[in-house]
Amino acid sequence: MRVVYVREPELAEKLFRFRYEMYVSHFKWLNSKDYPHGILHDNFDSHSFNYVALDENMVVGSVRITLDGPKGLPLDICNPLDGFRKDRAIAELGRLVVDHRYDKNLLGALLMKAGYQCAVQYGANYIVIDIFMESQDFYLKTGFIQIGDNYDDPNFNFNGHSVTMALDCIAAQKEWPYTHPRLYRFFTTPDKRIEHRE
Repeated sequence: MRVVYVREPELAEKLFRFRYEMYVSHFKWLNSKDYPHGILHDNFDSHSFNYVALDENMVVGSVRITLDGPKGLPLDICNPLDGFRKDRAIAELGRLVVDHRYDKNLLGALLMKAGYQCAVQYGANYIVIDIFMESQDFYLKTGFIQIGDNYDDPNFNFNGHSVTMALDCIAAQKEWPYTHPRLYRFFTTPDKRIEHRE
């Protein structure tokens, strides 16, 4: 199992079809009529860093890192971060999904590691993520804080609330060696299973 940065158009198409399979066909979070070609991508993909988890040549997981800039972040559509942006270099970690037939914890952690390392490499000092509230405890335990109120995400067919979480990367790198040493080593050390953009 490895996680790679998506460079080639062929792998990008596999990624977009995998997203469709997960978000539309399996979880039914999105409506198939909105994606008639069986692929799931948007305008943010063109200026984001996409990674996929591969089992042999099959895509079994994905994550996307979008750096804040003039085009904004995907999160702005449902939870604008204007009040949070001041003096912060922000990256959004999104489209994090793992094939339901695989170990979500193990593979999800590896994808998050790739996303974290990419965001920090390109100058982000805060990482934000839009999650379903059921996942909130995990993020709180690792140093994320909630930004704003809970909300209904209009993009998803989901009977529950979403929440935006943020991680102060600089503070985490100072605190994790003492509060979460294993987590610190995991997120900050190089990993042969992850191939970043050169």
